[in-house]
Amino acid sequence: MPSPEEPAPRQTWAVSERNSSPPSASSDLDLFAAAPKSEEGYLKWRTETAQERKAGLLPERADESGYAAWKSDQLAQRTSFEKQWGIRLGHPVRIQLRGEPREREGLILLVDDLPPSSSRQPLRLRIGDHLFLPIQIESLVTLAP
Repeated sequence: MPSPEEPAPRQTWAVSERNSSPPSASSDLDLFAAAPKSEEGYLKWRTETAQERKAGLLPERADESGYAAWKSDQLAQRTSFEKQWGIRLGHPVRIQLRGEPREREGLILLVDDLPPSSSRQPLRLRIGDHLFLPIQIESLVTLAP
């Protein structure tokens, strides 16, 4: 019998699996091997995609021209935004935001893509991890790059 200062020995139990065989490495793949070989899902997807293209929901071309058009549109909107607000995105600036006691320095970047010009969605900007709206800008000085 152990003394009162010594903890009681811990008893552990082991379960023997003598009659069971170890699982085979390929048993997990049997489920997929037993599946019927069919292209029904792929053909359904192709049909739905073709219908969406005909309805005008997807672009006709699958080349790089869609991305190039988007980039061109983003550049045009960015230029328009920079002229309207007097802000050069991606350039070092010193900025004073309304209601803040100190100026901030850094690069002004967009949080999201520029929305289409007809959208009334507020445009969010950031310097570092601080987010703000263009209407919060009290003063802005572009620093030498």
